Amino acid sequence: MILPLVAPYQAGDFWTWNVAVRYQSPSEGFLLNDRERWTVRVDKGSELTAERTFLGSWVDADTFIPATDPAPETLKGRIEADGTLAFKCDWTDPAAAKALRRLLDPGRKLDDRVPGWPVPRHAAVREPDAFAPGGVVRATLRIEATLEKARLGGREIRIALPKGR
Repeated sequence: MILPLVAPYQAGDFWTWNVAVRYQSPSEGFLLNDRERWTVRVDKGSELTAERTFLGSWVDADTFIPATDPAPETLKGRIEADGTLAFKCDWTDPAAAKALRRLLDPGRKLDDRVPGWPVPRHAAVREPDAFAPGGVVRATLRIEATLEKARLGGREIRIALPKGR
């Protein structure tokens, strides 16, 4: 099911999620517990850019090591005729790119979306059969994304999360 939009996307529209990226292996336990920022921007002519910025890693409950190079990794894509958002390639972590595509899937059942838009305000995506970055260790990936800011249909969107978040 494609969700009807309040208004079409416009050049300059964007949304940004704060993302927790957790890889866990049954034999090794937690492999990565990273924080990232994912931004999707609507460019001219229905073109899209998705940026993935690594913010740092939690090494234990009290120790966060910030990133030393905050340069984003980008994906290029477009808004298809049916309104779906499609990307042509993957990030260096294909499992994270797959999770992004699942977040952007308007047919996916997610109750916590920006009203009238297929953009999740908060969502968890689980990929049970992924490989940790480096492609050697099989692991479960869990992505938790929380919308930080957005401009949709040319208007700034007030981000109001349900109580308890």
